[in-house]
Amino acid sequence: MAMVTVNCGNCNFTARVEAVPDAEGKVRVRVDSRCPHVQEYAQEVQTLSATCGAGWRCAEFFVHEPAAKVNLHPACPVPVAVLKAVEVAAGLAMPQDVVIHFED
Repeated sequence: MAMVTVNCGNCNFTARVEAVPDAEGKVRVRVDSRCPHVQEYAQEVQTLSATCGAGWRCAEFFVHEPAAKVNLHPACPVPVAVLKAVEVAAGLAMPQDVVIHFED
């Protein structure tokens, strides 16, 4: 299982992503946020292939297209957080923080 908390930036929303692998090679994804767009997005990405993070076409179709469909801001970090959580839950990556830091 992988759990990720995302501070989304200027919108001041946060999101919590939970990814749990199952015995069938899928990862069950739960995304909680007060953002209405992220809530819609969460409905679109409830189950993903365990190897989705390893292939661009899979990630594009199952993670990024649903984000565009529900009008998530193009710079919203939630889809990337979902991919990272799926990778970790599937055993394809170690849990490692990702940081975007603006310098003065």
